[in-house]
Amino acid sequence: MEEFLNRVHALKDCYSNYSYEQVMGMDKKSIQTLCLKEKMALNEHLHSDKMTTKNVTLERLNIIKEQIAQEKAQRLEFLNTQYGKK
Repeated sequence: MEEFLNRVHALKDCYSNYSYEQVMGMDKKSIQTLCLKEKMALNEHLHSDKMTTKNVTLERLNIIKEQIAQEKAQRLEFLNTQYGKK
């Protein structure tokens, strides 16, 4: 998901380099090729197996597991400092 968001942001950043007036002054071919590299990268990512429901769900589950592990470590550290166990 992070890679997808990075590609969306890259496309947004590319478009932000052009004003409305600049784009309206372009011919159709120029508009179609505007930010082509970023559009192709996003399109490639969307059509890859990386954006399947299974992969997105697994990525989210791994994030949750990491958060749980961090919380456990923080609780253990807190208990150790409160009760003097090291």
